[in-house]
Amino acid sequence: MSNHIRKKDNFDNTKNYILNQLFIYDYSDSNDVEILKKKLFVLDGPLTEKEKKDGTPDTDVENPMDHWHTLQNDLVYLDKYIRTHEGKLEEEERPFDKFWDERIKQKEVWINTIKDKESGEKYKDYEQPYMNRPTLLSKDDFSELYNEFKQRDDLDSAFDITKKITSECIDQQIVKQEHQVENHVPANEVEDNLKVEAEKKKKEDDDLYVSEMRGIHAELDNIVKYCLEEIIIEAIEDNQEEEENGEEENGNGFDIGEGHILVLYKPQIRKYVEVVENHGSHKGPVIEQTGEGGYRFNVYEYKDDDFSIFASSSGDSDWVNYVGDLENSWMEATITYYVPDEED
Repeated sequence: MSNHIRKKDNFDNTKNYILNQLFIYDYSDSNDVEILKKKLFVLDGPLTEKEKKDGTPDTDVENPMDHWHTLQNDLVYLDKYIRTHEGKLEEEERPFDKFWDERIKQKEVWINTIKDKESGEKYKDYEQPYMNRPTLLSKDDFSELYNEFKQRDDLDSAFDITKKITSECIDQQIVKQEHQVENHVPANEVEDNLKVEAEKKKKEDDDLYVSEMRGIHAELDNIVKYCLEEIIIEAIEDNQEEEENGEEENGNGFDIGEGHILVLYKPQIRKYVEVVENHGSHKGPVIEQTGEGGYRFNVYEYKDDDFSIFASSSGDSDWVNYVGDLENSWMEATITYYVPDEED
């Protein structure tokens, strides 16, 4: 329940409230600002849940109970009026009169929109959001407000009438607190819900990507092994040719020397993401640099029983580990055959 009695906030309509309750104070005076804060803070705002349960209706659009949002909506009109008359509209922006007519048409569309297809029930006028409603003021009211606004040097725009003082009223704060209490979920339930959603997202996204990445790795390794076989076959054929020509054998008959199959910029294979706090498979910085997080692809030096693979950041003889870019670093992988010089 609010800390003030509704309909006791000195608001009857926006024009009178601004002229008789707000504009009698100086927005640049610290003492006046404190008074303005109190006035705006206790403006009637949206109905609280308790008020709704107690049967308080907000069904009369000609006498709305939410004075805060009524005022905010009328400030949109006043801003449009001011900028129209001062030639400050943006290019192709609607002037005040067209804006006025469009709001009326919006209301007509609203009340002719079917809310329930089964019953054919349409939206009621009081169900339209405050910030989309036609104003209850007249064009003469806005002319009067504009003339008073022009006399002031403590406000730069219509919105400053409230924004310079506060951004909400007490009823808004109460409604927020009610929602927090109503929607409160114990910490352990929050964590469980997050894990369920994380597992679902993981299967939709990360698992598929990792599977694809592993397939690329397998294909790349097969290509490397194929290249190695081709080199061995070529060495055997060269050796046979040497034998047929009576030349000396080169050791074991098909020695390919000190050469290496080289894959430059090959990324490490990525692990499936684990739904565990601070797990090393999580997105973030490169693991080797920070000790945690990350599934950037880190290009690396790799060896197995069949062939050697090295990674280089350049193309020269200084072999170094190379940290690749994010998800597409595997696209930079290059396969070559390297025979080091005697100095290497």
